[in-house]
Amino acid sequence: MPDPSYNGKVYLKQGAEEIVIEDEGVLTVDGVSYTGAQVKAHLAAIAALPTENVAAPAVWNDAGVLKVGTDT
Repeated sequence: MPDPSYNGKVYLKQGAEEIVIEDEGVLTVDGVSYTGAQVKAHLAAIAALPTENVAAPAVWNDAGVLKVGTDT
């Protein structure tokens, strides 16, 4: 839930210990941009991966597309 005391879509919370990216906010890494909703979806996919007897989860940038899978 967005914090009503901030009016931006991306902000540093008071105390400088947390960066918030709302669904419509944008995170840009090395010139590649992801909305907050895309980041949330990818993190949920990582969290849903099995943790026992499987290869380690991996996230990578494939020509501007954030992908989630397993490191085989």
